[in-house]
Amino acid sequence: MKDGGPAFPIPVTEERLPIAINGMSLRQWYAGMALQGLLADSRHHAEALARRHGTDSKLVEIFAKFAFSFADAMIAEEEKK
Repeated sequence: MKDGGPAFPIPVTEERLPIAINGMSLRQWYAGMALQGLLADSRHHAEALARRHGTDSKLVEIFAKFAFSFADAMIAEEEKK
């Protein structure tokens, strides 16, 4: 699975340690941003998802899957350029 590379890489320079610091992947960052948007109106989304899936016991898992689906779609769209 493509992760889009590092979200906020710190390049190696002579002044820094001889390692690159990559941090989280772009995919993880996109998913976090998508999750933030989903949760901004979570009552509405939770109700719709609970109706669709018949329960709210797995809402956290569903939100995470949606967030990563958005992230994957963003990475795929960027790769078309």
